Amino acid sequence: MSILGVRIAVILAVAVGVATAHTSAYAERPSDNPQVPHHPIQRTDAPGRPRLIWEPSYKYEEDNFDREYWQTVQRLGVKLGKGFAGFVEYLHASFREQTIQHVTEEAVGAGVRSTLLDQHKLQLKFLEHTFSDPVKRQTSWEAEADSQWTETLQTYLLVGREPADTAQALQSGIRQDYYETRIEWTPREQWHLSILGAHDRLIDRNRRYKTEWQLGRELPWVPGLQAVVLYSFDNMVDRRPEYYSPHRVKSYQAGLSYWGTPTPKTWVWGRYVPGYGKESGVESWLVHVLDLSAGIQLAPNWSLDASLSLSRSPTYRSRTYGITSTLRF
Repeated sequence: MSILGVRIAVILAVAVGVATAHTSAYAERPSDNPQVPHHPIQRTDAPGRPRLIWEPSYKYEEDNFDREYWQTVQRLGVKLGKGFAGFVEYLHASFREQTIQHVTEEAVGAGVRSTLLDQHKLQLKFLEHTFSDPVKRQTSWEAEADSQWTETLQTYLLVGREPADTAQALQSGIRQDYYETRIEWTPREQWHLSILGAHDRLIDRNRRYKTEWQLGRELPWVPGLQAVVLYSFDNMVDRRPEYYSPHRVKSYQAGLSYWGTPTPKTWVWGRYVPGYGKESGVESWLVHVLDLSAGIQLAPNWSLDASLSLSRSPTYRSRTYGITSTLRF
């Protein structure tokens, strides 16, 4: 058996007795996809006997630099006991760019998830990534802590390491370490404040710093409808051709968000936040963020979720589509 085969076997052996999860080059973190309110059909830790959960998913992403990314994931989880679960996961992905050799990726990994005192959700996961030539093999990891301290205060911490997110950057051997924190505060029922801080350290010695402040106010006309204002700052120390490198991007935006359950077995969430953006050395631009998510429970043990995200900054535009099926046994 090859060295890679031994390492995969070890990972899977650990996973069967413990658990898993996944991260990919384009994996969405909270800064990319803000937390959506939980609907009961999304829960995978409901009380009851231990059971298996199978989650196949698909995602496609493209941007204005003619980059395309396809990803399919097969995730098998098991509830091992109260407040403790595990996963094994297989990922297949493809990176495509104009004038650049395409890169394919396969990854397998494991992780554990635990809930402490019904308030703190902890997760640790690892993935072993192999790529088509000439990209070298990489290992990614991620640790996160989601804590509900009071009825009005929640914090989220995330640290990890992942491969780069473009074919050109992967061929250059680039990976990044990331650190992220978010605070959610709801001082009153109608108000909600979210503060995000993020820092990325790339192996080519580049650095990225990002902050995002979002304030929401419930509107009286429609239940679940909020007016939101958003400020963000995103900066990378050096510009690089291998990947998107924002340079002192400031955005001022305002719009609407909505969360609702049209029927007992469906939920929808969305936000549209247009505004004004400025990047150093670039003329001012209109910017916007459009996020849509929806879910439906098709059977007592089967639910389906779909998402769409459109984003535009002064120099960067992207579109992301995703669908996930969840089967419980």
